[in-house]
Amino acid sequence: MASMHLRNSAPEPEPKEGFHLPPRESRWLYASPHDTFVWERARRSSARLEDLASEVGPKIPTAESLMMDLFCAFYRYDVQWEPVNASDPTVEVDRAILDRVLTSPSYHRLHPGIAGDDEDAIMVLDAFTRAFAASLDPEVVEFLGAEMSFHNEKQQLESEASTLQELIEGKVRPRRREPSEQPTPETMNVAERRARLAELASEIEELEHAHHTNSKVRRARAELRQHLDDADVPGTLEEIARSLDDFHRAMAVWGSEDGPEDDLPLEDRLELFRLYLSDPRLRRVTDLLGRTRFNASGTHSTLTRAAPVQIAGLALGDDLTALVPTEAVWLTDADTEREFYRRYAEHELLVRTYEMKGEPSRGPVVVLVDESSSMDGERELMAKAIGLAIISIARFDGRNAALIEFSSHGQQRTTHFEPGEANLEGVVGLLTHFYGGGTDFDAPILAALKLTGTGSVRDQSGDERYRQADVIIISDGEAPLEAMTIELIKRHREDGVRLFAICVGVDDKTFRDVATRTWPLADLLAEEKDPSLVPALVEAIH
Repeated sequence: MASMHLRNSAPEPEPKEGFHLPPRESRWLYASPHDTFVWERARRSSARLEDLASEVGPKIPTAESLMMDLFCAFYRYDVQWEPVNASDPTVEVDRAILDRVLTSPSYHRLHPGIAGDDEDAIMVLDAFTRAFAASLDPEVVEFLGAEMSFHNEKQQLESEASTLQELIEGKVRPRRREPSEQPTPETMNVAERRARLAELASEIEELEHAHHTNSKVRRARAELRQHLDDADVPGTLEEIARSLDDFHRAMAVWGSEDGPEDDLPLEDRLELFRLYLSDPRLRRVTDLLGRTRFNASGTHSTLTRAAPVQIAGLALGDDLTALVPTEAVWLTDADTEREFYRRYAEHELLVRTYEMKGEPSRGPVVVLVDESSSMDGERELMAKAIGLAIISIARFDGRNAALIEFSSHGQQRTTHFEPGEANLEGVVGLLTHFYGGGTDFDAPILAALKLTGTGSVRDQSGDERYRQADVIIISDGEAPLEAMTIELIKRHREDGVRLFAICVGVDDKTFRDVATRTWPLADLLAEEKDPSLVPALVEAIH
């Protein structure tokens, strides 16, 4: 699958050139050569990780070291601390953060499910680092910057003093100073080196005294300790773990039976997960889509217009309609439910396989989704969930499907879904887009009928993929149809094209006289109710 450019996202930055791994003395957790290779490969190639480092760097000066430590915390099976005396004092804050992560009960629930999975580990560290950086107060950020500047300046002075000491002890050979050259430790004479070494000792002492007696620094350090004590690390990790589980289920719902998530580059997975975390509408419609699709899947065999089938054997997969009954036991306990969804997302459930006794009759579908302002809110989300559920099941059956979003005149776009293939960019584009204009039914209905290439005029400009497709419009029906459109619908019905209207939240008066059948789905808008009408709806349409 080609790299995705999600709508409304910023242009992708170029990967950082000349990236170097943070030195071992600035990290707290042990990284094996394999861990280092995996992290360096991801860090060098991922523009999203560069974006993360650039975003949190001004707030957390040790971002590079912290990111690698967090990667080891989430990726390694056996997490080990480096020797304390090997650690750089500039990363003391990192140690405090890691302490809170590794001792959190949420971490111990999350870690077994992502250890060894580099992409999941990177998605979790990305989400956690962003959340933690966003929680930092300006005064804490200022202190972290000042602390880093203090330690850097001190390290420079100590490095120069170390060089002078080695020269004095004869461990490093001096060199001759050129006439126009300024004195350096290597070109000084012994007396100059001893004098400079005494100056450096005094400068370091003064620097430390000024830093440690600074009331502002003491106050900021106390605020940082308080912030770390107050930071809800367990809650943040729990939310991320829950979102990651939901995200994997969403990927299964959005995709196809061929496992599209496995084909996604890390860049796209990171961007999708960030979008999923930040957009409550996306999470809500995915939840509705999941419930709707799983309910609709109970009538999966009817979607092919019921050719006789027989059991051929057993296989690993994710077809819930062919699930071996014993697999459902995973759902009976909260501790094993997550394992069921993991196996579902990775197509590892034990399912029956079938073979046809005859050729099924499969017809394409064209779904129209109303995005006018009157649909804003739960109506829009439910309409998109139902539309995608129908398309998902049709695509699963090897049938062509198209989805047309519409609102006012001129506000219309079409997304095509090929049989058995995932179109994650199209799905995410739909879920994150909303016109919010007026309502023009005529243009999208005419566009859908044109795709079918039927009618008394025998329009040959239609798309062969959608010949005699079923057309399903999902709307609140709050606009009239023109007489010409009504007449054209009737002509297409004579050639076998069926128009179904799913009326969301209002009555079906707009489509009552022209649709093959109308469905009032007001009950589906109540979150506490189970969308039990969907199986019957899908069965009737197909």
